[in-house]
Amino acid sequence: MKNQEMTSAIRNLLHEEGCDIVGIADLSPCQDLPYRDLTKGIVYGVALDPLVIKGLQEGPGMEYLAEYKKVNSKLNHMAEKLLDHLLSGGYSALSIGSTTEKFDRESLSADFPHKTAAIRAGLGWIGKCDLLITKSFGSALRFNTVITNAPLICDDPVTHSLCSECQACVQACPVNAPSGREWKPGLHRDEFLDIRSCYLHCTSISSRNGLDSTICGICIQACPWTQGYIKRSEKEV
Repeated sequence: MKNQEMTSAIRNLLHEEGCDIVGIADLSPCQDLPYRDLTKGIVYGVALDPLVIKGLQEGPGMEYLAEYKKVNSKLNHMAEKLLDHLLSGGYSALSIGSTTEKFDRESLSADFPHKTAAIRAGLGWIGKCDLLITKSFGSALRFNTVITNAPLICDDPVTHSLCSECQACVQACPVNAPSGREWKPGLHRDEFLDIRSCYLHCTSISSRNGLDSTICGICIQACPWTQGYIKRSEKEV
């Protein structure tokens, strides 16, 4: 019961701080964990403004960059609150931090992707464009993960994709980076996505538009799950 109360308290804390989605992951099977003694992952996301996402058909502009940075700031602020909560309870904890320009330029990957924790926390699956997709927000989310040794109750992992025959992100990509192959657990990113072409396009379009982050977003707005989020938001206005 104590573990359940602790898990619920963490979920409530994050929702009160403004997160839109949260899950708890058992990370013990992961080979690339930064700290092997911290095997629970608290992964949480904040949804991007649907009106901003709607305008990404032609790629990113200053409005998207501002939203991107604002949400990253929110995620990091939530991490501070969460770390204080866990550390004050006597547990060890570490925030991975929202994704920034700090990634390996050779492999074009982060040390520990938030997608890994999100899949294991049951929040969503990997789309054909290699973004995490959720039923509620599509891929219009930014994430952070806090890893800890707190005895939290974990959610069930996602074991399959819901993309099926959909080719929306494949058709929308200006450089044909997604192959159209559907993700499944254990399938490496490079087996279904040309990440180098994706990165070079993001670098080019960001430079052309005067942006200081390597971003694009075309595949985010193209996803039918994201479109569902946008349409629901429009009805609520």
